[in-house]
Amino acid sequence: MQIKNTIYIILYFLYWIFFSWLDRILFILLSTPKGNSISFFKIIEIYKAGLKLDLSMAAYICAIPFLVFCIWSAIPKLKIPPIGIRGYSYLILTLLAILTSVNINLYPEWNDKISKRAIDSFLEEPKAILGSANFQMIAITTTVLIGILILGISLYKVLFKNKIHKMSYSLLGHFILFIIGGFSLFTCIRGGYGKSTLNESVAYFSEIPFQNHSAVNTYWAFINDYVHSSQINSNPYIFSTNDSLNKKILNPIFQQNPDSAYSILNSEKPNIVFIILESFTADLVGVLDGEKKYYSTFRQLIKNRNSIHKIFYASSDRSDKGIISLFSGFPAQGKESIIKFINKHEKLPAFTQQLNESGYHTSFYYGGQSEFYNFKSFMKSHGIANVVDVHDFSAIEESSAWGVYDELVFQKMLENLDKEKEPFLSSLFTITHHEPFDLKGEYHFGKQTIVEKFKSTAYYTDSVLYDFIQKSKEKKWFQNTLFIITADHGHRLPYDRSFADIKRFQIPLIIFGNALKDSYKGTIDSRIISQVDLSKTILNQLQLPSKSYPFSRNIFNKDFPQYAFFNTANVLGMVTKDNQVILDLKNNSLLYMNPKNVSNPHLTDTPKVYLQETYTQFLRK
Repeated sequence: MQIKNTIYIILYFLYWIFFSWLDRILFILLSTPKGNSISFFKIIEIYKAGLKLDLSMAAYICAIPFLVFCIWSAIPKLKIPPIGIRGYSYLILTLLAILTSVNINLYPEWNDKISKRAIDSFLEEPKAILGSANFQMIAITTTVLIGILILGISLYKVLFKNKIHKMSYSLLGHFILFIIGGFSLFTCIRGGYGKSTLNESVAYFSEIPFQNHSAVNTYWAFINDYVHSSQINSNPYIFSTNDSLNKKILNPIFQQNPDSAYSILNSEKPNIVFIILESFTADLVGVLDGEKKYYSTFRQLIKNRNSIHKIFYASSDRSDKGIISLFSGFPAQGKESIIKFINKHEKLPAFTQQLNESGYHTSFYYGGQSEFYNFKSFMKSHGIANVVDVHDFSAIEESSAWGVYDELVFQKMLENLDKEKEPFLSSLFTITHHEPFDLKGEYHFGKQTIVEKFKSTAYYTDSVLYDFIQKSKEKKWFQNTLFIITADHGHRLPYDRSFADIKRFQIPLIIFGNALKDSYKGTIDSRIISQVDLSKTILNQLQLPSKSYPFSRNIFNKDFPQYAFFNTANVLGMVTKDNQVILDLKNNSLLYMNPKNVSNPHLTDTPKVYLQETYTQFLRK
């Protein structure tokens, strides 16, 4: 009896896997964009990439029946009519069939899978939506819907014609059954036990959006979108409803004369090595300098007069927001993060995508799980051909709590660049300098306090960065390469800075390399710039279009308006060449202003309206 029950449970799980697979093949057959073709082997790749989400979806569906079965089996006198599990299964089957049939017709029009936005649009204008459907769309939707229901019900009757029976276990036996089954389902739901919980990014494997969308489980993505999108229906940062005044306030920030732009490059298509240092606050440049006869990589570069040094401000305090600001020129969105919403972040531009389209060979290196914060899906959907992460390193290679140590990632990047075709854009995001600040060897500044550990991991990352640069100088590709080094965000350490301190948001920016004109080497530029300005700057230097980046400015423009904005879930700030202001978003109070008693009536209005416009654009994506 136990064996029959086990087979029943396994078949029930596989039953739901089958319908995820059926949804996928129908989507590929009926929704593939014109001009695109997918080979059999590519379809195999798609199914392989989406397997974790398929397992997770099946586990979600099976969770309630499994719990009911455990309770029913453990209580001898408890009776549950057979129609219970059958009714539940038919209800779920009907919902899945509706999602599949609607999604097939929706995708070609929206270029996006079915989501809460689509459901809301239908509920708002049902007559208009139904009226726009032609006969072919209705016929396909109806045929697919009825076909799935007939197939699903018929298959259910064949597979589950025999009843499931109560287990003849002791109370302990039932408890063990519950633990084993529950653990298995939870493992599938979560997608394993790494730092990153399961998200759609795990299914992204291609530079072609449709292939990634095919790999993503339609049902899992819909539920995930519905849960998260329900929390962001309106803009919580409405400070002014006067559109003309808002425009007047924001106009000076983005005004630039294109004729005032200048080039700093001596090459039309230089290689670009883009290094992003985790939590590397600008304070660290000074902290590392001179301590124990050590000079930071940044100070060495400035000292040797081969770089451009900028006063740079991070957009926020977290990596997910820093990555978006750097690659897409899109500001932080207060309490939300656009990278967590794949259907939104796919609509953002990114300079990497334009470089890829112009002939650059692109790659991204990260020592952790690239699924974390949807980094993988963002990179794959924005022109990054090769994403290298913790899965590309052997299990025996030493790693910290977050992933493999930075030196191993730099080493792999260096090895791969020797084989990379030029021109290339290769990005690397470090990970070792992250809480809990673990190292495999010596802690240069000690490890008795959190500050010592913070400085020690910074020293480690800085030293392997320096080693990487020195080794790069021996490579042939170095002669035509531009290096850009910055950070994802600042940090409260080592001076325990609060959010009311603008230095909490200051990060370093160094631009150097042989692709830099001699006249700009050794330049120390003290103008105030923001993370969001880097994307348009890179595109302008390469003579590529940049109109899709409304929040980004070209920093190499004599007519550059000096503004930098930053925010967190609770704090909003602005820095200009004349003023600094930080506001508390929770109680709408002033935390810091310099100089005090400024006569400009719009000084505190400017950052508010800027955040309001940012969040408005976030909602529209």
